[in-house]
Amino acid sequence: MHFHTDDLAETALFGTHEVRWAEANPDGTDVHLKQAVATRAAAREAYRGVNSAVAEIDANPELTTQGKTAAKAKLVAWRSNLDRERANMNAIESERGQLIGTRKAFDGEHADDAINGSEIRTYLAPLTDTPGGIEQAARVAIADGDTNTFRAIVNASRLWPGALPDAVKAELRDEYFASHHPVDAERIGVLDEIVRTLEGDFSLINEAINLAAGTESETRFSNANGG
Repeated sequence: MHFHTDDLAETALFGTHEVRWAEANPDGTDVHLKQAVATRAAAREAYRGVNSAVAEIDANPELTTQGKTAAKAKLVAWRSNLDRERANMNAIESERGQLIGTRKAFDGEHADDAINGSEIRTYLAPLTDTPGGIEQAARVAIADGDTNTFRAIVNASRLWPGALPDAVKAELRDEYFASHHPVDAERIGVLDEIVRTLEGDFSLINEAINLAAGTESETRFSNANGG
């Protein structure tokens, strides 16, 4: 499969995620990775198509300035291509949603036991004076499979002196889930990257269409991409 990596500007813009996805699915049995590679190829082809059409219009000596503007305005028709490719992501997002539901259910099953949690936090109190002490205790609990200590830390009230920032607790919960369900956690990471990358692709194409056609940006596509 040719990914047009000879086009350095395009590769710098889109990155090369699809190469890694294809390498991770050499026999094509993972239908969602296969679909992701195909959708990304179509997205990049659409991006090239829009820019090629603009270049052809600009280079057409038979078109007046008004004629070129009118011709470019018709490029909004490319959005139907985006809609078709976006629909191809439904099955990928469905699997991702199911796995995220599994992770949320797992979090719910590990809510804090109020009495035990309070006792454990009292025991951990000396660590609140040490920078990073409580976070390290949580990571040790994950490594040791100490569910009670982990729950006591991540489910603590914000008023507790050792309370961790929400972002840190979210990271710890991900690590905890991964320690119990490594296959599901890895799959969520892959699907997260696919969705984030393809949404970024659609945003880039949509903006190229807006720039060419002089139309307003549509908010249905998120703006996130990277190599």
